[in-house]
Amino acid sequence: MTVSIEKHLRLVGQFKNDHFIDWITRRAAKLSLSGDVVQLSHTEICLTVIGHPILVDAMEVACNLGPIDASVDLIIEEKRSLPQVYRQSAKIVRYFG
Repeated sequence: MTVSIEKHLRLVGQFKNDHFIDWITRRAAKLSLSGDVVQLSHTEICLTVIGHPILVDAMEVACNLGPIDASVDLIIEEKRSLPQVYRQSAKIVRYFG
C-alpha cells in the first residue's frame, strides 16, 4: 500500500524568471510527484505537492537548495492550498504529475 500526502508550500525569495518554475516541474517529475505550482510574483511562489511523504520532503529540500538563479529565503508550510481566486489571476499555473 502506497501512502500519499499533500503539502502546500509558500516559497519566498527572488524568482526573476520562469526558470525556477520549470525546474520545480522537472524535479517533481523525477520524484514521481503530482501537484501544481503558481507564481504570485517575482518574490513568491505557491506549491502543492502530492506523493510519498519521503519524496515530498525531498522536494521541499530541493526547492530550498534550488537552481543557481533562484534564491529561496523562506519556505512556509500552509494549512491549505491557495484560494481559487489567486489561481485564476496568478502569473503562472503549472500542473505536474
